[in-house]
Amino acid sequence: MEGTLQVLNGIKNSPHCLQEQLLREKLKKHKFEALEFYMKKSIIFVIIVLFTLGCRKEPVSWDVDAFFPILTTKMSLQQAVPDSLIAIGPNQELNLIYKGTLIKFELDSLLSMPDTTIVDQFLWPVGSITLQPGQVFLSDTNYTRYNLGNAKLTQLNIASGSLKLTLTSTLQEASVMEYSLPTTTLNGIPFFIKENIPAGSASNPAVITKTYDISGYNISLTGIHDNDFNLIANSYRAYIDHAGSPVVINAGDRFTASNTMTGVTPNYARGSFGTELTNQTSSGEPIDAFKNISSGLIALESVTMQFELKNEIGVDISLNINDLTAISTANNVRVSLQSPLSNGDINLNRATESNGANSTPVSTSYRQDLNPNNSNVTEFVSTLPNQIRYDFDIHLNPLGNVSNSNDFIYDNTGLSINLDAEIPLKFNANNLILLDTSDFSIDSTSQKEALKIIGGSVNLHALNWYPFDLIAQFYLVDENNNIIDSIFDAPQTLSGATPIFGVVDDPIHSFFKAPVNESKITHLYETKNIITRINITSTDTGKIQIYEQYFIDLKIVGDFQYLISVD
Repeated sequence: MEGTLQVLNGIKNSPHCLQEQLLREKLKKHKFEALEFYMKKSIIFVIIVLFTLGCRKEPVSWDVDAFFPILTTKMSLQQAVPDSLIAIGPNQELNLIYKGTLIKFELDSLLSMPDTTIVDQFLWPVGSITLQPGQVFLSDTNYTRYNLGNAKLTQLNIASGSLKLTLTSTLQEASVMEYSLPTTTLNGIPFFIKENIPAGSASNPAVITKTYDISGYNISLTGIHDNDFNLIANSYRAYIDHAGSPVVINAGDRFTASNTMTGVTPNYARGSFGTELTNQTSSGEPIDAFKNISSGLIALESVTMQFELKNEIGVDISLNINDLTAISTANNVRVSLQSPLSNGDINLNRATESNGANSTPVSTSYRQDLNPNNSNVTEFVSTLPNQIRYDFDIHLNPLGNVSNSNDFIYDNTGLSINLDAEIPLKFNANNLILLDTSDFSIDSTSQKEALKIIGGSVNLHALNWYPFDLIAQFYLVDENNNIIDSIFDAPQTLSGATPIFGVVDDPIHSFFKAPVNESKITHLYETKNIITRINITSTDTGKIQIYEQYFIDLKIVGDFQYLISVD
């Protein structure tokens, strides 16, 4: 501050000498430290500028120190996993609780219906004939068998879908088409439509196309004698309009009705699904339990897990687990689960319906407890996986049609693999990386020549509640998300606290100071974000219990020297 005092001495004959003397006494009185008094020091700096502008007689410049807040952040291991997975024990110890579906096979191939087109046509072959008003020239009921693979369905309920009808006529009189699906009903009423077709000609046929919503309809697929499968009935009747005139039909005249069920998505199916063996694989099913951990490994003390196979469909299932592997892509680590689950076929009974057809499925389950005594589940979880690789063989109805064609499936149901895991956060860590991103920018006014950083330092104050050292570095990121510099030339070690009877009661304070040069100043001006990177590597041979009150508190303050120029 000596340069500032010299400027004030040089203007002591000013009308404002009294104010200048008071300001000089205030500057002599206060000696500021980085975190406690930076705001007061910055205020005084502004006062100096204001008084100087009012008292100056000629252009002057000087340099002055001032503190500038850069970063304040609080980080903890709780940030590494979603809040919903954290449970706090009776002594404030942290546990990771994972309850949910790991993998689900909806087996939607059992709930599918291909787009199918049915065409009916009246075609007069030779000679001519006269048709009277109201006279029927096309009438029939037929059945179309759907190709549903091994499935032999007797009932299908439609969640969404449409029927597209196209009518083409060369008859030189208006006609009427009545079309119905007698075994496709909504609230017990069969699907029925009636359409008028205008007169046409051989050279200019009349064509109409309409689409009808069939969502909510139920289809009986058992045929006319109620003893078949995969059959859909359609009936039609076409006649000359009652309000029309007699019309001559010549050779080659035709009337064509084409209908297509399209985009049909069922929500329920019943029948025999057949005996089918399928293989379900994935090279990397994503999981997000540890998505906030950039990289690193932990050695957990113990993991217990209940592994559940849940069958929600009305078929017997035999399952063989060929492979179940936890993958950490960040660490390039893979651990295959070794457990009783891989000892052979797992048989699940079919689900039942709570109140007959079209009610609610009641699932069946197979459960297996996994622990360090019967599996490598601790090592499996310690990889902190972000992907699961699996290979399963699923055998539907391995004993055949034992249900007498009463297999069933509802939409959004299938075979699921669920986990119920309790993981005490008691571990050793090896290069476990936590990341945090904070916004940052230096006000554009501060970048003008009249108020510019010319030197100083960046100071880090850290409070570490964890009972192990942490390695910290802070990266400067520009507007294009490129790392352009770091606060420190090398990462800094934040000393760990000492636990008393296994629990830390007081944190350890660490202080670091890094000088800023011209290059660092330029990069600070360009910075839009600061990435905080914490590396955790515990050296204790025993596993360390993590408690809810543990965290790391970080404050970075710029102790900058500014150049002040006033014309």
